[in-house]
Amino acid sequence: MSLLKPLALAALLGVAAIPGARAADAITVPIADSPMPVYNQPNYDWTGFYAGIYGVGEWTATPTSQYGVGLMLGYNQQLDYFVLGAEGDVQTTWNSAGTQFIYGQGLVRAGLVVTDQLVAYVAGGVGSDFAAAPQVHGLVGAGLEYAVSDEFSVRAQYLYGIPLNAGTTGKHQATVGVMYHF
Repeated sequence: MSLLKPLALAALLGVAAIPGARAADAITVPIADSPMPVYNQPNYDWTGFYAGIYGVGEWTATPTSQYGVGLMLGYNQQLDYFVLGAEGDVQTTWNSAGTQFIYGQGLVRAGLVVTDQLVAYVAGGVGSDFAAAPQVHGLVGAGLEYAVSDEFSVRAQYLYGIPLNAGTTGKHQATVGVMYHF
């Protein structure tokens, strides 16, 4: 029995001296200074010039309606979650009798960025037709604009035209369009 104790002690020392894998070797701990990879989707920036084309429908209190197309040119400035902008539009419309009307308008817009790609805004300005006796309107309304890509957005807008001169009637205007952002 006295031989068994030294033999067990020698075996224990021999096993302890053998380098080998230990359970802790399978665990890896990230170093605190190394950053974790994170994907950040870039935010859409509404700042810059744009130009676009739109379809327009107009109607008044009398059963008069006109349909046509328009062109716009404008600029937006994004300030955190707000977008401020100004634009000029010119449009041509036709009524059911085939009479053509040309109308120009200037608008300022103030919007709220709902998501990175969606802006809800209010608009106001002035518009006038290019007739011998022009009808001038104060314009107020609202719209939504959605960025489809970095270069293109789509918009739906409603404006009400408040008569500013004699002989002018109030009018409603709805537009749907696409814009290219520079």
